[in-house]
Amino acid sequence: MIIMKIHKKLLEKVYLLFTVFFNLYLFLITYIQYSSHRGTDFDIYGNYLNYFIYGIKQTLQEQTVGYFFLVSEISKFNINAMKISIDYRDLIYNHGIQITNYILFLIGLVGIYKLLISLEISKFYTFTAINLISIFPPLVGLRMILKPEIMAFAFLPWLIFIILTYKQTNQKKYLIMALPLIAILLSLKSSITLMIGFTILIFFGKEALKKDIIFLGIGSIVLMSLLIFESFQFTNILIWDHK
Repeated sequence: MIIMKIHKKLLEKVYLLFTVFFNLYLFLITYIQYSSHRGTDFDIYGNYLNYFIYGIKQTLQEQTVGYFFLVSEISKFNINAMKISIDYRDLIYNHGIQITNYILFLIGLVGIYKLLISLEISKFYTFTAINLISIFPPLVGLRMILKPEIMAFAFLPWLIFIILTYKQTNQKKYLIMALPLIAILLSLKSSITLMIGFTILIFFGKEALKKDIIFLGIGSIVLMSLLIFESFQFTNILIWDHK
């Protein structure tokens, strides 16, 4: 029995290492082979990078600015390349987009890991699920292009994990932890807002009418409103508006 447990733990550690290196390999392949500045809608969303990196004011057509600001800040790590040649601009974009997206993608994978483990799914199946998710074509595409939907992948698993943990423990600290996640997710895009709203209602069920959950809803709306207002200062549009 002891030998079997040691053997199982060893296999889990080996599979963990494989998962880490497998995902690193996937990142390097896409980073080297794909130019994110040629991706879907970059001609629209690229205006945000021009604004936050170079201060070039152009038409901004999405309400969410937090994601684009984050990409811009990471892009600035290579901004000195512009001193060599203007031709390096696209490389700066590619670096910022793919590094930011992969960080968010990893946050989502860790959230999925925590969620599946909390549901008492074995580590073998959990790592298998993570590796399959990593090569799922829509997600491969999502982490290569400039779109804020990657933030939904990053934070939704954590939100579900926190909600389920709250329901198991009934500790209010988990509701506090959920507040910023809900606010960020609700303020991304109108389509994501509806999806997140339905997800919260499904997982809370009848408990949604409890006083603590109502306070969670009010707090989330307040934080969401602040995020929307902050974005409005840059774009002059609201989450349900499109230019």
